[in-house]
Amino acid sequence: MLPAAYKAQKYLYNVPGGNALREPMDLDVQGLSFVAALRPHEKSAAIFTDCKSGFRGRPDGTLVSTLINASFSPDPYPERGIHKFTLGIGVAEGCLKRLENHAVGFARRLVYQSVGCHKGTLPTGGALWQGGVKRSFIYSVASFADTLEIRIGSPAPKEGGADFTFDRPVKSAEFVDLLGRPAQGLPAPEVDGCSVRSTVPPYHIVTLKIQF
Repeated sequence: MLPAAYKAQKYLYNVPGGNALREPMDLDVQGLSFVAALRPHEKSAAIFTDCKSGFRGRPDGTLVSTLINASFSPDPYPERGIHKFTLGIGVAEGCLKRLENHAVGFARRLVYQSVGCHKGTLPTGGALWQGGVKRSFIYSVASFADTLEIRIGSPAPKEGGADFTFDRPVKSAEFVDLLGRPAQGLPAPEVDGCSVRSTVPPYHIVTLKIQF
């Protein structure tokens, strides 16, 4: 529970495939990893967690995260034994992409493994691909022989974009739907040597299929 020093008129939650802007209510609602009490033109209080049991944005400005359903409180032994949670509070700009990046970086830490020194095969600074997205998210990356598929989502009301540069020439690039069929009504990605530039319409999830 996080009591804020102000009363928010809207609460922002991230949900599968986008976001939900909800009115204050004293009721648990669905959210993937955060709830933020929005303040126009100012930073907003937020709760981040890796548990998806529910979030609550109360009319009095209090943020609540329900970590697990239990018969009494506190109850560390409900149904399946001891559970571990990652819970954090913070202040951030009321921007979906920035809040999402904070939530992912907090709840899904990078996994690394130390290895011994070795020469390697790539020159210094060599990489498979470079670039990124604007007002969009990369949901997954899959490789099939000479094909790379990057699933991109643009949950914001503004157009998103994706620019990538690879370590080899690109033969073709196109948008496909979630079933792998050519997407209709979308601007075609632009291919320029080793680079691909594309735009993603608002409220769309597409897959950028790149062939080398």
